[in-house]
Amino acid sequence: MADIIFFSILFILVAGFHAGLYRMFALAGRPGYQALIPVYNWHIWNQITGRPSWFFLLGLIPVVNIFVFVGMLGDLVKSFGRSDLKSELFSVIAPYAYFLWLSNQPDTRYEGPAFKGLQPVKLVKKSFFREWADALIYAGTAALLIRTFFVEAFMIPTASMERSMMVGDFLFVSKYSYGIRMPMIPISFPFVHNKLPMVNAKSYLPWLKLPYYRTPGFTEVKRNDIVVFNYPADDVRPNNPELGPVTEPSLKENYIKRCVAQAGDLFEIRDQQIYINGQPGNNPKNMQFSWLVFSKVPLNPNKKLAELGYRDPNDSNRNWGEFPYQMYPYLTQDSLMSMVQQYGYPYEFLMTGEMAETFKAFPHITKVMRLPQPKGYIMPYEQAWVYPQDTLNFKWNLDNYGPVTIPAKGSTVTLTPQNLSLYARIIRDYEGHSLETTADEIRIDGKPTTSYTFGMNYYFMMGDNRNNSLDSRYWGFVPENHIVGKPIMVFMSFEGGFRMDRFFHFPE
Repeated sequence: MADIIFFSILFILVAGFHAGLYRMFALAGRPGYQALIPVYNWHIWNQITGRPSWFFLLGLIPVVNIFVFVGMLGDLVKSFGRSDLKSELFSVIAPYAYFLWLSNQPDTRYEGPAFKGLQPVKLVKKSFFREWADALIYAGTAALLIRTFFVEAFMIPTASMERSMMVGDFLFVSKYSYGIRMPMIPISFPFVHNKLPMVNAKSYLPWLKLPYYRTPGFTEVKRNDIVVFNYPADDVRPNNPELGPVTEPSLKENYIKRCVAQAGDLFEIRDQQIYINGQPGNNPKNMQFSWLVFSKVPLNPNKKLAELGYRDPNDSNRNWGEFPYQMYPYLTQDSLMSMVQQYGYPYEFLMTGEMAETFKAFPHITKVMRLPQPKGYIMPYEQAWVYPQDTLNFKWNLDNYGPVTIPAKGSTVTLTPQNLSLYARIIRDYEGHSLETTADEIRIDGKPTTSYTFGMNYYFMMGDNRNNSLDSRYWGFVPENHIVGKPIMVFMSFEGGFRMDRFFHFPE
């Protein structure tokens, strides 16, 4: 159904645009059918407007062609004597309607090419305001198209991917690699995500919604890909409590994690090691865990720790500090006191296995060890429970999770009172069905059932900083309609100063 609606809307827009272009070509003395021939119509279009013959070749260059096309829209109306701001604005933002309307006005006449090569035939004196307005219309429209459909810049705000992606990394994200996701909320404030600048108010009108549709991509989301996606639980655990719940998938907050399991995988974590279909999964090069580090002497922030990437313990993205006893309630007081007496001062460090070996070589370090949560152990406070937060039927934790099969489009699962909590959110919130349960039966859309067939593919995302990441272990599967894109390159990095070694860094 979503495909039918999407292609119906697309057909109306494309048909309206080409019908108007057909009429405009005819008014310019050209056969109207030339407007309907791909690529060739750009060549004729540039002849009508007076642009050089090679100009249409720029339309073959990705990204550049967007700026060229936006300029050509304005060039065409200028060749019909419409050089006012209103005409240029409508030609750029709604050509599918404006060209059709303009070509049917009785006073519309072709006045000849508006340009001779790269120079305008008629120099129209424009005010300072008009000059800037024209520049903003064309550049803003082209930039908005690029941001919406092709490439968008993001900044890493948290340490959940630390060492692989750093706090303060600015990166370009490809929105076409996995297929371009068409806008689901078409009316929103441009160049912002879900919140208006400087105020906690939503930047979009939620009453006009389009169904999810994604064009074919160059690749699919695969295991071990770093992926940008919309935070699935933004509707129940808002990322911005002041803004409140966000239910529209494309406007939920953007997160970045690594895909550790794809649709159809049997996923499990055993003592912090991921297993896929029964085999050990890939361990990212910069994967970090919490390590308990004992020292003969008290540790304080110093140059050596800073060189190893460790911040002040009071930093909001702290990555080391005094050992937080309350975070390890499964350790007995006696065992902790025994280790302290034997090894010295205890600290918690987030680090890779390679870095742990470096720490072991320091003369004042007496012991370095990991402390995974035991299998079957449930943390005593609810905010630390993992998805599906059903401790009666799923005795899972951060370090021992599953096994669970990641839902795949078209696959069917048997529903029982024991496993319903695992799939209820998919059925009700992601795929839009009503779900009711009684003592005797499960009802979907009012009909009794014992099974469910998934309508989308799902993924399991985790941060490389495994013990400092809010990820799928807490809020479950990521639906395919929440996928934003794939990081291409870090183009700048800044945290307390520029990190030149990360400029033009490619994520891995």
